[in-house]
Amino acid sequence: MNGAFSLAIERGSLVPTRLVLSQFQSNTLTRVSKAVLNEDNSMTFTCSSRRTGAVSAGMRSRYRNKSRADCIKSLTESLGTEYPNIEVRDFTIKDIDRLDPVLEDIQEYKVPQFISDAGGFKLIRMPWKDKLSPTEALSYDSRTYPYMLDSEEDSLAETLRVRFPAGYALKEVPRSVKLSDSAATYTVEYRYSRGELVGTRKLVYRKTVVNPGGYAGFKKFYNEAVKEDNRHLLLKKGG
Repeated sequence: MNGAFSLAIERGSLVPTRLVLSQFQSNTLTRVSKAVLNEDNSMTFTCSSRRTGAVSAGMRSRYRNKSRADCIKSLTESLGTEYPNIEVRDFTIKDIDRLDPVLEDIQEYKVPQFISDAGGFKLIRMPWKDKLSPTEALSYDSRTYPYMLDSEEDSLAETLRVRFPAGYALKEVPRSVKLSDSAATYTVEYRYSRGELVGTRKLVYRKTVVNPGGYAGFKKFYNEAVKEDNRHLLLKKGG
């Protein structure tokens, strides 16, 4: 692998900052997604993704030489841990056999019972494709040793359009959020119009190692980003 392994001096010690596939190709994942919420409380989800650098290489490694049926089966198993009884309708990877630093794919699936009824309201969670999850490693008050960030990507970006069921409107538009730490930045913005919410989310990693002195700040940053990624929305009848 033609990689570039660089070192940075932090608080008097040498730590690795980023192992990359190429000096000229960043490791990025960009998605454009659409979620349609149906009257039977299901969700139909379509996502177009573009990967570059090591992120594309990892995707090729997982799905290369697999039939379309095997690819759909593998994706169903992967998403099934989050969405039980999911129905993957399509999974297409463009030019997966080519040695190219860019890889594009399209996924389409249906999630039953994605919406929850709450009295006269409906409750959903923003269906971000790469939402962050709580991690045990960030549950401690302090650390003695550096914390390694476990991510293939240098940056993640997603534009997500959520179409609400007929006759329902968003009760309150979420506020935009900007978070920043020495190790990463996180932003999310929302726009709402005529029964559709558009969210734009971006996560950028500045380094792969958090020294003990920066642990508390990164823990606060990460947990706030997790909370935002798992935001719930309340839909009301009419409006």
